[in-house]
Amino acid sequence: MTEANEYRGIDLPAPLTRRRFLRAAASCGAAVWTGGRMTFGQARSPGSPVLPPPPAVCEVFMKEAVIRRRAHPALVGQMLSQALCLIAGSERVGEAWRHWLSDDDLILAKFNRSGADSIRTTEVMCRTVVSSLGEADIAPDQIMLLEAPGHLAGELGTRQPPAGWSDKEYDFGSGRDQFRAALEEATAVINVPFLKTHNLAGMTGCLKNLSHGLVKHPGRYHECGCSPYIGDIVGCEAIRRKLRLNIVDALRAMIDHGPQADEQYVEPAYLLLVGTDPVAVDTCGLFWLNRLRKERGLPPVGGQHQHVAYLHAAEATGVGSANLDRISRQTHIL
Repeated sequence: MTEANEYRGIDLPAPLTRRRFLRAAASCGAAVWTGGRMTFGQARSPGSPVLPPPPAVCEVFMKEAVIRRRAHPALVGQMLSQALCLIAGSERVGEAWRHWLSDDDLILAKFNRSGADSIRTTEVMCRTVVSSLGEADIAPDQIMLLEAPGHLAGELGTRQPPAGWSDKEYDFGSGRDQFRAALEEATAVINVPFLKTHNLAGMTGCLKNLSHGLVKHPGRYHECGCSPYIGDIVGCEAIRRKLRLNIVDALRAMIDHGPQADEQYVEPAYLLLVGTDPVAVDTCGLFWLNRLRKERGLPPVGGQHQHVAYLHAAEATGVGSANLDRISRQTHIL
């Protein structure tokens, strides 16, 4: 692996290792590494609140992973393994997964059918995720692939997700709705969205893949740039307590005319974004989406200030962090 501070002529943040993160946290106050999660706060008097840790997002690039519009399975596997180990602070992939999953979890891996025919990386990502989970001794029949190619369940031995919707209607503040029955059955969710523009919301990433991909009536929640609906739905207990990890497939990103666009609007980005905070991962995704748009001479999503309303609404309600300066970005080029 080589680490660099430049990619496609773009300045990258310096790679953030565990040692550097601990040193930075210590300079602010007390720092503790616990099970792959960092907790730290400024020096404080007894009874004062502890500041939450900055969310970590791992950005892994590998140009060789995408060649002539096709993703290379083995190289994508290397990218995912690197990201998982960095985020979890583990040396082995199996250990990394165990930071978020237990032996008896039934896992819902949520992909995105919209735009899949143009982006063309879903099958590789499905196979990569199932294989990677196997390194943690998680059997295929503990995994449900949602919005994945239909033939993969039979080939990989994964469990068929149940059809239909929850009997219960959930109140998420700005609305009420049912969720997919597969979400009800699952005990853990791994979110595997694309990185795309969206004609109404601005962009699609972690949050929208869950909110509008798991709710029964997504058309109700498109007003005002889908804000505050996206954050409210993801913040609902039915999703939030089960969401373990977000893996953004930005191997090939849809940089314009999304969420469903022709091949001419798909650009290789050679990138996976991984983190536990869906708002933080989307915030980093927006940064890279706008870099790709700039290369094409397109204006930034969200205007000059790159303001996507639903990201900031989600931050305001405590779903995650939308402040790029408050995110610990671990950027690596393989």
